[in-house]
Amino acid sequence: MKNILVLFASPHKQGKTAALLNIYLEQYLQTLNDSFKVDILPVFDQHILPCVGCNICIKSCICPQNKKDDVKKIFSCILKSNHVIIASPVYFSGFPSQLKALIDRAQQLYNKKIKSGEVRNLKMRTGALVATCGSDNKNSFIPLRECCKQFFDCLDVDLSSKLYAVNTDNLSNIKIYNEN
Repeated sequence: MKNILVLFASPHKQGKTAALLNIYLEQYLQTLNDSFKVDILPVFDQHILPCVGCNICIKSCICPQNKKDDVKKIFSCILKSNHVIIASPVYFSGFPSQLKALIDRAQQLYNKKIKSGEVRNLKMRTGALVATCGSDNKNSFIPLRECCKQFFDCLDVDLSSKLYAVNTDNLSNIKIYNEN
């Protein structure tokens, strides 16, 4: 059975990002020959502390914040999945702060890869970025895509597909496009 994990980064569970995620899931699930289980993890409902730059994870490969929040549990869910989807709105050319805090905390996983001598992305899982943007500027997705690639590299996830919607502030003129 395929385990699909969605890191849902919008605070609006029924908003435009959710609608675009549903379009992506409908298309993706049609390509699967196996049975599947989709888990949606609402990032805004998780307790995620920011990286404080203490550098403890450089030596131990473990963030001391893991004892105080949900990050260890979230990374465990990601590492058990076959396909990881980040569904997010664009906030000033970046991810919402809760998701960005989670991404920053992946430094501990990167440090673990360095210690093991395996710093390249093994691409053990596939991944997708599903993102919405209120403006009509396609370039708004470039910083998200680059950040997502680096995050996925820490997790051995191949960013294999992207689905974007621009102009979501103008409901009569939303544009959706794939980038592969």
